[in-house]
Amino acid sequence: MHRHLYRLLGTSMLAMTVAVFTGRASAADDDKDAPFDDAKFVRHAAIGSMFEIKVGEVAQKKTANDQVRMFGARLVEDHAKVGNDLKAVAQSLNVQLPDQLDEKHQKHLDQFANYKGNNFDREFVDAMVKDHEHDIAAFRRASKEAKNDQLRTFATKTLPTLEEHLRIAKELQNTVKK
Repeated sequence: MHRHLYRLLGTSMLAMTVAVFTGRASAADDDKDAPFDDAKFVRHAAIGSMFEIKVGEVAQKKTANDQVRMFGARLVEDHAKVGNDLKAVAQSLNVQLPDQLDEKHQKHLDQFANYKGNNFDREFVDAMVKDHEHDIAAFRRASKEAKNDQLRTFATKTLPTLEEHLRIAKELQNTVKK
């Protein structure tokens, strides 16, 4: 009985985590039928990179799993570079980048404080899979539909990094589910 209750609770928490992360990605890619908005994409990508840096830092501190810790470090390093590259694009578009997380991302980051041990690892890795799947879709769209050449180039250049993060996150899913 308790096992079923814990499993149900865990599934509910995972669904909530995925819903929050999915909201981030779909915001960057709001309505696939709407015209692509370069400035909106840049702002959402900046918040996304900030979030992944912060959640990567949390992962490095909270996990006991060396592979998850290394993935957290990789997210921090890669998204810091993405953020720096994005600054140049934002300048070319005259777009002011946010300097902090929006309320939704901050709340989600705060939720990770509630997870411990292997539960943290599972929640983190599952969220990174969903997050990167949506990011890849948004960046593919930007690489094709952005009006600004520099933004299209940035999106195209960033895709392999996001795809590598997704590959690693999927591999980690198999490891932390055991």
